Amino acid sequence: MILDTRPLKQVTTLDNFTLIVTADNIGSYKKGAEKTKLYTKNALGNWKLDTFQGGELKHVNAPGIYETILSINDISKYKGKPCFLDLGEVHTVAEVKVNGKQAGTLMYSPYKLDISGYLKQGENIIEIKVTSRIMNRYIGFGLAYKNTTGAEQKTYQYYKEVSEVSTGWGGNSSSNYVDAGLLGPVCSIILKFIISLIFTGKNLYGL
Repeated sequence: MILDTRPLKQVTTLDNFTLIVTADNIGSYKKGAEKTKLYTKNALGNWKLDTFQGGELKHVNAPGIYETILSINDISKYKGKPCFLDLGEVHTVAEVKVNGKQAGTLMYSPYKLDISGYLKQGENIIEIKVTSRIMNRYIGFGLAYKNTTGAEQKTYQYYKEVSEVSTGWGGNSSSNYVDAGLLGPVCSIILKFIISLIFTGKNLYGL
């Protein structure tokens, strides 16, 4: 006879995310006027790709704020059970708020945290602020140096020198772009601990 205490998982995939970004280079590799843009469709994805939101965020490293709703019809089903938020793939730092309260900051995989204490019956607002590394912005500035002249080119002179010193920054090489943003999938996971006895055909003495 064996005592089995393995947890059972109830997994819910969260969707319908929106994304808000405020930056001075949305849709450009050069600096410009700061603007805010709201993305309401296909918000999860890799910012470095030309296929994600038309490549508008390819050179942006400003934070992106993702938001969705976790609906709970009966909060009693959550009591006494840990509920984790699993962000899936993230690049690179994620700050999580639930119903306006700071739930935690995640800086490396696995991007999971317990949000049990922040949940309520009804609609729960999940906010995830993701900050990526600055490399893609520097790559853009390297391109700006290459494609401008005169006084404007001098603005980006430093980034030409950076790319010459380290190929890792690679101002003119698309192969050096790094992953950015929240890729997901994002799930809520409730752990239900079920205690059961498994009969093995042997008695308590193993005979």
